[in-house]
Amino acid sequence: MNSRSFSNPSATRSQFRLSLRAIAAFGLAAAGLMFGGCATGYTPSANMDLFVRTAPVPSLVKHGAELAAAEMQAAQNPGDIALVGAGSSMEPMYLAGTAIVVHPRVS
Repeated sequence: MNSRSFSNPSATRSQFRLSLRAIAAFGLAAAGLMFGGCATGYTPSANMDLFVRTAPVPSLVKHGAELAAAEMQAAQNPGDIALVGAGSSMEPMYLAGTAIVVHPRVS
């Protein structure tokens, strides 16, 4: 005789509902990505144009003195801060280790 036993039918239904919720959430996220679009009109070329028009000319400094040079520049304007980049998300504009000065802008 072949018999099946289910340990906890309530737990099985709970797992099934959780799976359905996960599938529904994934479907909604995929639909949002596919059909959502972007309302800002962002294009990479427009972003590059903005960068070229507004970014200051970089200054080359001695290796190892990047942050010190950026901190000296930041000290000239109240509120400016010096940062050192890490990772590759801003390449090719800024390589890892590039020091930048951020000037807050109030709109």
